[in-house]
Amino acid sequence: VMMFFSAHGVPLAYVEEAGDPYKAEMEECVDLIMEELERRRIRNAYTLAYQ
Repeated sequence: VMMFFSAHGVPLAYVEEAGDPYKAEMEECVDLIMEELERRRIRNAYTLAYQ
């Protein structure tokens, strides 16, 4: 089962220019979720997309 994480974000230019932490926070959150699933021996492919 492919897991799909969808984030509602701000424009990439804003993140890069203003130093908004949202993108990094979302990536860290997804990593933590996937690490916990791995500890439970649940291994799925996943993707993170922004809207």
